[in-house]
Amino acid sequence: PAANPTGGGPPRLYISDRVDQAHAWATTAASGNWTTTTNWSAAGTPSLMWDAQVANVSGSNQTALVSANSTVYRLTVSGTPTATMKVQINTGATLTTYGEALIKQGGRIELAGGKLDSQFVNIDDGALAIFCNAIRALCGPDWLPMEVRFAHRRPGNLRPFVRFFQTSLTFDAEHSALVFS
Repeated sequence: PAANPTGGGPPRLYISDRVDQAHAWATTAASGNWTTTTNWSAAGTPSLMWDAQVANVSGSNQTALVSANSTVYRLTVSGTPTATMKVQINTGATLTTYGEALIKQGGRIELAGGKLDSQFVNIDDGALAIFCNAIRALCGPDWLPMEVRFAHRRPGNLRPFVRFFQTSLTFDAEHSALVFS
C-alpha cells in the first residue's frame, strides 16, 4: 500500500541484527589508557556501539584509566580469583553506558573524581560482597541492605549468604543487586 503522509496506517516493527560489537581489553600492562587503540582487541577507541569487555589478561592487578568522556553500549569488568581488573574514572571524565555496567568477580569500578552514568549496574556475588563491605565501611558496621538479589539459582547451602548479608535474599532475579535506601 501507498505511504500515508499523515502518519496513519498500521504500526510496523523492524527487528535488526545486533549492532553492538564486542571489544576486549588486550594489554597486559599494569595500567593503560582507555582511549589507546592498542589496549583493545580491535583497533579503535571505545564508542557508542562497543560492548567493552574489560577483563584481567595479565594475571596481576590491572587498571584501565578513563581520563576523558567516553560512551559505550555495555561495560563488563572482571578479574581472576587472584588478580583484580579496575576501571578507574578520573576527575573530569564521565563513562556512560547505554546498557548495563556489569561488575563480575575481581572486577572494580573506581570513581577517582569521575562519574559513571549507567542505566543500571549489575554486580556478581563476590562483587556484591565487596560493595556491601564498602558501604559498611562508610556507614558503620551495623549497616544492612534491605534486600540482596541474585541473578542465579538458589544455592544448596544458604548459610554463607545469610551469615554475610543478614537480610532478605532473592534468587533467580533479573539482575544481581543490593537494595538499600
